[in-house]
Amino acid sequence: MSDWKKNCAWYESAVFYHIYPLGMCGVEKHRGEYEENGEPRRHFAQMEKLIPHMKRLGITALYIGPCFESEGHGYETIDYYKVDARLGDNAMFRHFVDACHAAQIKVVVDGVFNHSGRRFFAFEELRKHREGSPYRDWYCNVNFGGNNEFNDCFSYEAWHGYNILPRLNLWNRAVRDYLLDVIRFWVKEFDIDGIRLDCADVLNFDFMKEMRQLANTVKPEFWLMGEVIHGDYSRWVNRDVLHSVTNYELHKGLYSGHNDHNYFEIAHTIRRLYGDGGLVREGKLYTFVENHDVNRLINKVKDPAHMKNIYLIAYTLPGIPSIYYGGEFRLSGVQANGSDDAIRPALSIADYAALSEKEKDFVEFLEMLGRAKEELAALSVGSYEERLLTNRQFAYARLWNEQTVIVAANNDENPARVDIRAQDGEYVDYMTGQKYSCGNGKLSVELAAHSGVILVKGGWEFKEVPDTADFVQNETEKTEMQVVEKDDVHSGDERISEVLEKEAAVPENVNADENQSAVDKLALEHRFYGVLVKEGINTEDILDEVTVYDVKLLQCNNKKPRYRTALYYTADGEDFPQKLSRVLIADPDRGGNWFADFKGGDTKYIVFRDLVLSYRAGDEMAKAAVLSECRKRGINDTEINWEE
Repeated sequence: MSDWKKNCAWYESAVFYHIYPLGMCGVEKHRGEYEENGEPRRHFAQMEKLIPHMKRLGITALYIGPCFESEGHGYETIDYYKVDARLGDNAMFRHFVDACHAAQIKVVVDGVFNHSGRRFFAFEELRKHREGSPYRDWYCNVNFGGNNEFNDCFSYEAWHGYNILPRLNLWNRAVRDYLLDVIRFWVKEFDIDGIRLDCADVLNFDFMKEMRQLANTVKPEFWLMGEVIHGDYSRWVNRDVLHSVTNYELHKGLYSGHNDHNYFEIAHTIRRLYGDGGLVREGKLYTFVENHDVNRLINKVKDPAHMKNIYLIAYTLPGIPSIYYGGEFRLSGVQANGSDDAIRPALSIADYAALSEKEKDFVEFLEMLGRAKEELAALSVGSYEERLLTNRQFAYARLWNEQTVIVAANNDENPARVDIRAQDGEYVDYMTGQKYSCGNGKLSVELAAHSGVILVKGGWEFKEVPDTADFVQNETEKTEMQVVEKDDVHSGDERISEVLEKEAAVPENVNADENQSAVDKLALEHRFYGVLVKEGINTEDILDEVTVYDVKLLQCNNKKPRYRTALYYTADGEDFPQKLSRVLIADPDRGGNWFADFKGGDTKYIVFRDLVLSYRAGDEMAKAAVLSECRKRGINDTEINWEE
């Protein structure tokens, strides 16, 4: 069961977080306002601080966009080869993508290929040279006998008639080649993992097929997802065109089915899409509850109590679930007077900390759903069967090999007892660990008002999840526990730091001032410093990246190996955490799930095999998220008692 992800593409089991960065970062609304201020912003560095929060939610993929250099709201592209300077520059965005990848989060960006902005070079050339422009055929239906509100003395086709968005002529070979090169550039320059195609419902199908051919070669498992409102989704989702599209049909059913106490609407949508003879015969649709184009969920439901069941169903039905930033906090927001500002709010790191505390219960509910997607294979790769349906109660099964997951929801103000068709045997409540016995093909369950359950049979064992409020110890507790000044590498079995001495030697060239500790000096002179246990790595190649200034032999009673080698080191390579993550051992027969904790300036790094976590000293929200991830990986309290 643990290997099931190896047999499916990453997006088949993904949980997405969706950020509209221009709104979240509160940038200037128009390009002219920004240009008065000069240098690129550094918002990507701020967004990196959200990675622990995303990990806490069980996020495995980020959809962020638009990011192209643009004139205003992001979809009027000026330069396809530059990141919007109101957010940062190309190097900053690459650093952000690398940080996401180090945390095992894929990154998907917006591809705005249906139209450009008026300041895009091809359109400016058209305005300047008119009939003599080599780009006169780059746009649709250019008429030099017409005019528009900008007094260009020509007219052209635009997206939905908005002339700030002139429509690109995707039947033109030169235009298509240009945009395909843009995709190659973004993969090479930023190492992105996929593209969400804006306005895919009106894109040229031949162009999308060429993009799919490119996706099949440009990077393994490169994902194409299109924005499609309604229609026969199979026209887009198939082996020749796209991997997925936005599931607007289910989005509407999720809230209206609860508002109207009509689970038949949701069930019918699933049958139409995924049932026998359904529209979606290949791939999965992108399931969203909110996004940057629709009003917030709390403003669409008649009763906020519906919200947990809506997310429960969105996560557990066939599809690829997502959270739109702020949705985890039940934010309010309604489009008004032609403005989307209310649904695209500015949120700072401080806002995230405050809202996480205010909506603690709802955030923890989404954490639970994220864990379920990670642990229960049937929710990602299992088949779907409807098992119970009334106006106010709905139950279905997800089936994969020996695992059966039954999800049941009650859309009523009162408790309800339901009998669900199921295979005989024992089922375990994923949330509470309560056991249910099924006999004679009926599983009897009591559902509280406005609530649901996830019941599991086979291939999974319930483990109590600690309260995240307990992850951060108070200062009194910290003083009672042993503190080790040096950092070290751990295995999942024990804390080696008990045998590391606070007085460990420091490099001879430190020459610390009398009032400055050797550790402080290390922090000033080197990017990283810590202790590496040699037996916790797969290859000695990583030792080429460090300077070892002291070695100690550690005796570990009743453990194998009995003696371990502690290497006190400094390292200065910017990508050292990522390199170390690739060589740490994760093998029960070789000491367990090894991890390293070390420092770089005021940042604490905790590195597992293929995973880099970090937080800045004093950032308790980020630290709590890191501790949560460590606990998920089986690391106990004594092992994560590191100092900052």
